[in-house]
Amino acid sequence: MREFKFLFAFLLLCCAAACQKSDVAPEERKPFAFAASEETKSGLSETYNNFRVWATIIQGSSSSTEMPGYLVKHDNALGWSYENIANQELKYWSSSADAYHFHAGAPDYVTASEEQVAGIVRNSGTPAITENSLTLKMIATKEIKETSLYSQPYLVRRTDPSFGSLVNLKFCYAHAKVNVAFKYVSGSTITIKNIKLTPPAAIATEATLQINYDWARPAVSAGTLYISSTSSPLEFDQIENISANSKEYHSSSPWYLIPDPASKGDWKLSITVASEGVADVTKEVTFTVSKAWESGKAYLYRFEYTDEAHLVFLGTSEYLFKGENLQDGGEHNFE
Repeated sequence: MREFKFLFAFLLLCCAAACQKSDVAPEERKPFAFAASEETKSGLSETYNNFRVWATIIQGSSSSTEMPGYLVKHDNALGWSYENIANQELKYWSSSADAYHFHAGAPDYVTASEEQVAGIVRNSGTPAITENSLTLKMIATKEIKETSLYSQPYLVRRTDPSFGSLVNLKFCYAHAKVNVAFKYVSGSTITIKNIKLTPPAAIATEATLQINYDWARPAVSAGTLYISSTSSPLEFDQIENISANSKEYHSSSPWYLIPDPASKGDWKLSITVASEGVADVTKEVTFTVSKAWESGKAYLYRFEYTDEAHLVFLGTSEYLFKGENLQDGGEHNFE
């Protein structure tokens, strides 16, 4: 009996020692982080001072949710943080995980009373963000602060060097950007107003974009656009003080953000030209759009106007979306 008690005590001591060895002190565990405390938000617009993120842990053939659409906000002291937000607890990297999936959308409006014009969809229907999808509200607008953003899929495996490190989400624009520009040949200074760009068919002015994430692919392809309203034409702001024989193009400001790929076919531009001492002249020209717009790209349609009242289409310039406080190409790494 005495030997049995001794053996039992020995086993208890071994078990306690093993447990102490396997347990990790809370201060040694690494929480999920989307920014370092010394970093700023790199001049990111106030519209983009938050985003919602979904995190999934993969263990063998099973998966479970770690962050069910957590709100991440920027704080000048903490950087990008999800702490001190209702119903959001600090989440830690697990050494038993085989992999993690992260994806996000922006912007998100913190209170329901704020008018939502773009970004994360809030309604009683399909959830805005789930384990494998994201739904964004998109509108046609001339305000760059009303664009919607989605992140590329972020997959990190336990064997990756980035496992346990900063989650570096790469965000992309969901919109395309469109504008018109003019050169003026000869004559005096003019103003171009009543600028209207009419597509062959009405295009979306409000829609929702659903993006489905395939974790076997490194990037998101085009999502599914559900159009709720359409309009035609697009009306641009007037361009003043266009000087004669200028080698530079004069474009309208601001640009149009468009949620819908362009309708291919014949488009029509109509303008009114005003100059001092001369009656206003209205002109139209038709040109062809040969391919659909792509999100994250800007399209500038270039025209020339002469004193003989000729309006001529010169061509299209296509380049990466240069957005406010976002890197060229419509991408920004929140790190």
